[in-house]
Amino acid sequence: LFAAKYPGSIMDHLGQWFFGYLDIGKIGVLLFFGVSGFIIPYSIKKYKTSALKNFIISRFFRLYPVYCLSIILAVLIGAFISDIIVIPPGISTFLINFTMFQKFFFVENIIGVYWTLQIELAFYILCGLYYYFKVLDNKKISFGTIIFMIITAFAFAIFRYFTKIEAPIAMPLALSIMFLSMLWRSFLFKEYEIKISSLIKVLAFLLIMLIPITYLGYNESFTRYLSTYYFAIAAFILFSTVFQIGNKFFVLMGKISYSVYLFHVLIGFIALKYMIKAGIFNYLGYDLGILVSMMVGIITTILFSMLTYYLIEEKFINIGKSIIENGIRSIIPFKSFLLDNKQEINN
Repeated sequence: LFAAKYPGSIMDHLGQWFFGYLDIGKIGVLLFFGVSGFIIPYSIKKYKTSALKNFIISRFFRLYPVYCLSIILAVLIGAFISDIIVIPPGISTFLINFTMFQKFFFVENIIGVYWTLQIELAFYILCGLYYYFKVLDNKKISFGTIIFMIITAFAFAIFRYFTKIEAPIAMPLALSIMFLSMLWRSFLFKEYEIKISSLIKVLAFLLIMLIPITYLGYNESFTRYLSTYYFAIAAFILFSTVFQIGNKFFVLMGKISYSVYLFHVLIGFIALKYMIKAGIFNYLGYDLGILVSMMVGIITTILFSMLTYYLIEEKFINIGKSIIENGIRSIIPFKSFLLDNKQEINN
């Protein structure tokens, strides 16, 4: 706010430098991938029996209900406020998006941010396969996967540079970060023996290879992509060791982060649209108006996400837990009553 009010000030120059060299949204996404690598493999291994089945049930009830709501809201908002979000046409696009696998079928995402979910699903599938074949705790396999993903990203970057075809560089890069985060957790919590020297070597390989990957793959914004990746990796290491966050506000933000991720585009743009309609830029000017609009969008998104978390996410998470612990009968009371009293009913 100070920078917007006093252009040319030190704060203004710092702000221009910060946002010029870093992509804040991408930093958030990379931290999100790091957190997934930190917790998802553990969430499979924590089940003593039927681990894969229980993991699938848990993830389904965690991800899909509120995700489906976001699709419905996006379509409704697109229909009635078309200048906020443009929905890809076709009923098949709408229906396939409910699977969360749409990009694997070359179908457009209804909301652009869904692209990260396909990477998440790919990580879940790989972790599930590694667990099934009993290699999820195999250090050599994990280190090999990281190296393979980095080399794949490099190959995609070369292909993209010479053909101008947008090869999916983000997928292998993100997967390398996720598996590195998995090993980082194992090292921190001493889940099995990993040498810090091995982690440093593979991290150094990633950091070095990011230079040609981002240059060849994202040549038009090479320095911004590179510095964003470096900043996100450094931030994740610091937040998982030195600056561990445990106060109530940040715990709440962690809880509602999935809803924030899904709805920030929809709710944020609606807030921005009506702020513009109210003439905020006429009163505050462009720079200050943008910042105030952003703050209103952030606050509105957080409040809406709290609502969806407590009314939808939390309830379906508990349903998933109940099915895992007590079976499907636990969520169908009438069927449970019939099964429990089958003999008496027959009599």
